[in-house]
Amino acid sequence: MKQLWLCLYLPQLALNVHTRTNLQQSPLVIFEGQGNQQTIISCNPAAILSGITPGMRLSAAYALTGELVVRERNPLAEQQALEHLAIWASQFTSWIQVKPPYTLLLEIQGSLRLFDGLSILLSKIQQGVTELGYDAQHALAQTPAAAELLARDGQEYAILHEHQLNAAVSKVAVHQLEVGNKTIEQFRGLGLRRVRDLLRLPRDGLTKRFGAEFVNYLDRLLGHAPDPRPAFRAPEYFRSRIEITFPVDKTEPLLFIGKRLLMELVGFLRSRGAGTQQLIWTLYHEKKARTHFELNLVEPSRDSAHLFDLLRERLERLSLAAPVFEVGLRVRNVQPLEERNEQLIQNDKEQKQENWQQLVERLTARMGEESVSGIQMVDDHRPEKSWRYCVPGESGPPAEFENRPLWLMEAPQKLEIRNRKLFRNGYLELLTGPERIQCGWWDSDLKNNQDIQRDYFIAKNTQGQRYWIFREIGEKEKWFVHGVF
Repeated sequence: MKQLWLCLYLPQLALNVHTRTNLQQSPLVIFEGQGNQQTIISCNPAAILSGITPGMRLSAAYALTGELVVRERNPLAEQQALEHLAIWASQFTSWIQVKPPYTLLLEIQGSLRLFDGLSILLSKIQQGVTELGYDAQHALAQTPAAAELLARDGQEYAILHEHQLNAAVSKVAVHQLEVGNKTIEQFRGLGLRRVRDLLRLPRDGLTKRFGAEFVNYLDRLLGHAPDPRPAFRAPEYFRSRIEITFPVDKTEPLLFIGKRLLMELVGFLRSRGAGTQQLIWTLYHEKKARTHFELNLVEPSRDSAHLFDLLRERLERLSLAAPVFEVGLRVRNVQPLEERNEQLIQNDKEQKQENWQQLVERLTARMGEESVSGIQMVDDHRPEKSWRYCVPGESGPPAEFENRPLWLMEAPQKLEIRNRKLFRNGYLELLTGPERIQCGWWDSDLKNNQDIQRDYFIAKNTQGQRYWIFREIGEKEKWFVHGVF
């Protein structure tokens, strides 16, 4: 079966795990080693402008600038970053290999039709990797070993046909091959500079001098031997954290980091054809308890723009207890999301449905869950008992009281009587009624009388305003207004 492999090679990953949240432009270097052997392995552009280069001793770099920010290499953070990048990329293909320390391999042949061709798919992946804060070299080839080799070479090859593969691989310098340093030195000692120099040698001689495993590697490189790769398996639930290089004491910079976490989440959800109704955020402080908050949605969603708006609304009303050095996002509530075809003109009913749901979610994020509620009908004829607060969107029994107003007063207000006529912003004319309500005796006790015995009418004043009014049964001269239409 024909394959097409995309290799994402991230040689600056040790630096990227810090710079993707670095909102300042101070010189930053990554080092490894101990004592006098501490050596810089990567540095940002500000450090390079100060004269610092990879391979330099850390002590020498300190002498070049007094603003230097130093971080020790963190292999665990790099591994986690590579895995989270794989989780995000799983929206594009189900076959990914995570190959530490710097490589992701994606088999994308089966995805080309789904994404309308190679150029669109490649553009989406490249743009996403950049927006997530990573620097990646990429290459395309029919074998994973060739894609990785060409990506390391840094030329961003796109080998789309088998007859191009040999020529492209032949040009690569031998030190890019996936072999040990001792073997590279042997190549140089024999005057072998390019892969083509190796391919010209007799196969028996290569096997005798460098071993059968090396010859098999060349065969896998050129597609002459099978090269099965272990597939990365994403976790069942989403959990990700991003450490901040310079702790922040304001919420605005957290949006920048939150957006990258949301990108990872959306990639994870798309790969499952799923959405979520609950996002759990955690802000980590030094010497202070963590700050937790949730974003709850009316319906499952993976709309990145809408989720970002909700996060912004929530952060705007959040007071930080202390500077934040790390942000975490966790989602366990993963639900299947019905796929819908994009239409030129969206169904008006669907559009209104989305609009009210997103409005509720934004209001909840801005004001808090306790401030936003829905109203649900209750099967009770008493006006005060015929409704209750509920979670927005929660269904209940159908409304059976068609002739009742939506606006019910907190307590009935006594109507004025003038010249034997009812008065409320003008004289009232009875339009319909009575609707007799006699119930509630079962809820009454010595302290709380819930027994209602009333005749209700709809009335209109001279200005055209309509009211819902009543009088107690047996009381002809005591009238009250209870609602407004």
